[in-house]
Amino acid sequence: MVLQDGLRNRIKEQQDLVKYVWYLVTTIFLAESFLTGIFEVNVTGLPAKDKPEAFNYIAISMMVLVMVHCLP
Repeated sequence: MVLQDGLRNRIKEQQDLVKYVWYLVTTIFLAESFLTGIFEVNVTGLPAKDKPEAFNYIAISMMVLVMVHCLP
């Protein structure tokens, strides 16, 4: 019984480490893909393409959508 508990604890620690590494990797790539998505935006087809703040409006609206989507 004691050996089984020790083995379960070791497996749980390994799983926790794998989950932590997975969290770090996904956080890095999620942020990278979000930034590349923002900088890939083609504002030439938008009505406000002549205004320099058009990119700021798009970036802010995308961030708001991400925050609303991530709320529980």
